[in-house]
Amino acid sequence: MSQTLQLLAPRSAIATLLLASGLAGCSWLRAEKQVDPLTAPLQDLDVAWRARGTTGLDPVVASLDALLANAPADARVLWRAARLRWLQGFLSTAPPESRNHWETGREYALACLANDPDVAAALRQGGWRVTSATLVTTTPEQRPCMLWAAANGLALVEQRGNGGLLDAESACAMTDRASQIVGSAEPGLLDWEVGTCAWWIGGDPQAAASAWERAQASGNPLYGLASLAHVPGAALVAGSAEYALESARVDAIRAKPTP
Repeated sequence: MSQTLQLLAPRSAIATLLLASGLAGCSWLRAEKQVDPLTAPLQDLDVAWRARGTTGLDPVVASLDALLANAPADARVLWRAARLRWLQGFLSTAPPESRNHWETGREYALACLANDPDVAAALRQGGWRVTSATLVTTTPEQRPCMLWAAANGLALVEQRGNGGLLDAESACAMTDRASQIVGSAEPGLLDWEVGTCAWWIGGDPQAAASAWERAQASGNPLYGLASLAHVPGAALVAGSAEYALESARVDAIRAKPTP
């Protein structure tokens, strides 16, 4: 499988975005209405993502490689790249490889978040550290950026345990802000994040269990399996394409002491 996705630093994304915005400012001079050239490729990518259980991830990777080459600073491309990296990290059996996927995915999502000038300014003032204060101006357009930055960050916390709690603070700030904004998301994603934040930051196993139960009920097998890692005595249900690798990860998490 090709995994040649390029890493785009947040500041580089901002510079590219500002240049693109300046060029786009002259579009009012054109008589004809411009068609967004990314609409069709993004639709094709989403179709490939939904079909990954039967066709695998190769079509998703190929679509994202092309989109990142043509539109490396577009927020819609960046959060989808972060989504892929999150899944690739979950499916990897080598911890260093998983960590690389999640760190790269978080960078994509933070670059996506920094597309907004107000958020970018707040991040700069805060030393590029994500806090509740830096997210005050975020809108529904930034919601998927926050969700996938948080997802990759929380996956790193799950891997590192208590050593990753600083990452959890930033990730949970994004989860909290995303939960306040109305918008669509993959079924189970926000519930998985809420449960994981309640487990590692909130110190509330009961709240965590309730959120993970909602994730399991979402019908999305990956988030359900991820949530089962912390539910004592819960049984894994075979049948999803990710089952074998995810069940091994669940066993590894269950072997760790609770926070």
